Amino acid sequence: MRRHELEEKIEKAFKDERPALRESIIEACKSEAQLPRAPLPKKEKAPSFIERCLEVVSSSVGRRVAAFAVCLVMIVGAAIGFSAYFGNTADDGGAVPAGGVTTVYIDVNPSVVLELDSGDKIIKCTAANSDGEDVIASLKLSGKPLDEGIDDILAAMYEHEFITSESNSVLISIDGSEEKTELLLADAAERANHSLESRGVECSVIAQSVRVDDEIKREAEERGVSPGKMHLINKMVGGMDDYTDDDKDEFSKMSIKELNLIYSSRGEGDDRFEGDVSAGSVGGYKDSSDGLEAMLADLGILDIEGCEIRVKVGWERADGDRRMVYILTVKLADGLLVYTYKIDCKTGEILSREVGSFTEGEDGGKSPEGGKGHETEGFPEGERSPEGEKAPEGEKAPDGEMTPEGEKGDEPDHGGEH
Repeated sequence: MRRHELEEKIEKAFKDERPALRESIIEACKSEAQLPRAPLPKKEKAPSFIERCLEVVSSSVGRRVAAFAVCLVMIVGAAIGFSAYFGNTADDGGAVPAGGVTTVYIDVNPSVVLELDSGDKIIKCTAANSDGEDVIASLKLSGKPLDEGIDDILAAMYEHEFITSESNSVLISIDGSEEKTELLLADAAERANHSLESRGVECSVIAQSVRVDDEIKREAEERGVSPGKMHLINKMVGGMDDYTDDDKDEFSKMSIKELNLIYSSRGEGDDRFEGDVSAGSVGGYKDSSDGLEAMLADLGILDIEGCEIRVKVGWERADGDRRMVYILTVKLADGLLVYTYKIDCKTGEILSREVGSFTEGEDGGKSPEGGKGHETEGFPEGERSPEGEKAPEGEKAPDGEMTPEGEKGDEPDHGGEH
């Protein structure tokens, strides 16, 4: 067979077989499509933080760890609460009131309490009496520094006429650490003075450091005064010889103006008043030097060299009202006589005159005859003049001076001593 014939047979045979091959391939593909397919492997999701915590807690070790964590949270919470109440302590170990590092009490008659943070900014302002509520009703003090707060409060008191030229006394009491309080006292007093001066009022300020404990809080509440005012009263009773615990009731009823007048007569050197900042004259009253001048003029004394002179502040009742009085005593240099005058602090009027004598004590000292106070009121006719010569009442003594005329003053409510 020739070559080309052979090639033609092979090609024809291939063509004849192709349909069968095509069909076999199609059938094979259909069979493959019907076979079940294996599922694709799923990608596992990582557990969340909460799921991991639950797995830990479910194990025995995990339960112990969880219990420890709960205890730790409770301890931390308690520590935060403890710190909020006692965390701010003074240098001497005393606890500072909760809510603030420093507490400031401002008293005129209205009483206002400020709490400060560690940066001396106001975080809370409350009224301690009804007048105080009127003062702070429209004030927005939160976040302000102390000096601005003082200015706003005193401005409001001035607008409500609690502060006038006749009633210009301000008591500022600061309870905080020793170092901080020392700095704040001077700044507070200066700011109060500047605030009132800018409104045409001379300020008479007392700025004091206080340590308000449970005892002083209790006493202040019982007497209806602020802790700052109570501290001042206790200090005056303990540091001034003329007053005792029996005077606390009367002191509690006094205005800051009246207390300031008594405070201004304190002696120097008592450590109870150490650190206080005070300045300005008490408005509405004559100065004690005016009273002394009136007494000496009435006695006809021109030269006080060698005389012993004492001035103190007291009070008495006049027509049901409290009247503040100067009690001035002079002992002459050349005799044993002591003259005591009572003078109205407001008007300068001489209310009464008394004379007594001094006797020699066992220790060589001299004291008024009859003990506390003087038995004789006024100068009886024929009593010795300050120069030691007898002269009838109302007539000139040999030295040309008039003897004091005997006058009876109002009977004092306080035994004539205060």
